Amino acid sequence: ASASSLPSRPAPPPGPPNPATIPFSAAPAAAPPATEAPAKEKALQKLPARPSKVVCTLGPNTCDFDAVVRLAETGMDVVRLNMSHGTHEWHQKVIDTVRAVNATGRFSLAVLLDTKGPEVRSGDLKAPIEVGHGERFTFTIRKDKENFDDRTVDVSYDDFVNDINVGDILLIDGGMCSFKVETIDGTDVVTRCVDAGTLTSRRHLNVRGKSASLPAITEKDWEDIRFGHANKVDMYALSFVKHENDLIALKEFLEENNDRALVLPKIESAQAVPRLRQILEAADGAMVARGDLGAEIPVEDVPIVQQRIIRINRELKKPTIVATQMLESMIQYPTPTRAEVADITEALRQGADATMLSGETANGRYPDAALTVMSTVAEAVHAQVKAGEMSPPKSVRVRASSSRKAAAAAAAAALSSDDEAAAFPEAALVSSEAASDLAGFRESMAGAAAGLAKNLD
Repeated sequence: ASASSLPSRPAPPPGPPNPATIPFSAAPAAAPPATEAPAKEKALQKLPARPSKVVCTLGPNTCDFDAVVRLAETGMDVVRLNMSHGTHEWHQKVIDTVRAVNATGRFSLAVLLDTKGPEVRSGDLKAPIEVGHGERFTFTIRKDKENFDDRTVDVSYDDFVNDINVGDILLIDGGMCSFKVETIDGTDVVTRCVDAGTLTSRRHLNVRGKSASLPAITEKDWEDIRFGHANKVDMYALSFVKHENDLIALKEFLEENNDRALVLPKIESAQAVPRLRQILEAADGAMVARGDLGAEIPVEDVPIVQQRIIRINRELKKPTIVATQMLESMIQYPTPTRAEVADITEALRQGADATMLSGETANGRYPDAALTVMSTVAEAVHAQVKAGEMSPPKSVRVRASSSRKAAAAAAAAALSSDDEAAAFPEAALVSSEAASDLAGFRESMAGAAAGLAKNLD
């Protein structure tokens, strides 16, 4: 069946925005009794067909009012602004459009600002260069482009020659083509092509197993962060975090400005992997940015790291977004590969709180179809879990207790906590306006847990 024939999620009826949902492990065993207050029943009725969220990156073809409404109707919950592309003027128009859509009362779309980060990119080329296996190619920090031959390109990072060594593997856009470093001659890094491919302008460069020695937050990032603060975005995805200290400056800036936006580190650096727990404890959640992560660590380790991030965040009751290449083929084709569908399914089965579309909705040929597939797969996973045909993600365990009553009491305390994001990770992935809608549902769940503790006495 074609992607266009897959059923889309029905548009929500007019009214208040949908509340955040709870993870599989925290779902109540049964609906509250009929004697519960109407507000609690209403909160339960407002839960969507799937507990996970979908993050969509908007681009030139998906940023007008009608396109945003269409994506929201199909399943988009969070709008991602990719600050690697576009001007502040363009992003301002997107934010204004999203707020106008929210003002209709039908949706409550959150806005996520994704920083560019300390990326290393190749320079501009007059035309794409086809590089064959075994060919020599030079990457340089020289600026005299008029003297470059057709097998030389400049690099945006002056310390590139100091961060790289003979024998290193240089990956273009995560492995679209790759080169082995043979010699380093002052400003020039001379390589030989290992995997043939086409080199185009401003491509992302990674060195296998290494991270560039650049600050986590660049001056451009600070300009973008101040722009986000002025527009009251709901969360920030901080690129190329290597250490928990990388988060401190941003969190301090937000606190000083009474900004409650969430800070989500993007785990995409090899240096971040040994410090996963420390980074996640300091953060408000995380994004698994598998593209660059797979360029810096062995590709076979990416699924293992993804599962570790999700597991740690579930213990911490913080949300995880799984991103990059989830439906990559649908940038060009109207149907997904079966492996891509399995990838989404596995991420949600592991307990991911959200999955993300990047190029699929930013510049792909079939943005609506891609979102339909992702939303439909998420709904199917949830339905299978409810029917007992698929194992839900392991519950976050309450500390070992000598009695069931103590465990139930601990659950009641967690559910009645003032920290919504701690009790319900997905609460962090909605707009700030929608967060208050969760209160009635939290109250009913706290009452149910407290009642269980009393009955077990």
